[in-house]
Amino acid sequence: MTALQNRMVEAFSRPFQIGPHSIEATGSIGISLYPDHCSDEETLIAKADETMYEIKKRGKNSYKLKE
Repeated sequence: MTALQNRMVEAFSRPFQIGPHSIEATGSIGISLYPDHCSDEETLIAKADETMYEIKKRGKNSYKLKE
């Protein structure tokens, strides 16, 4: 799974071209796994969201698996 995560973060690190405009963005990816971190869809998304915000506090443009 690490190779996919690295490719996703790398894709966000390059500018997007939309017509004549160059848009720069970063990707912060929080990852939670079923059934390791929860037993329902709503909690799974909430755990991934919490983890994403942890990454943003540390500087963005990265990924983290929920502990």
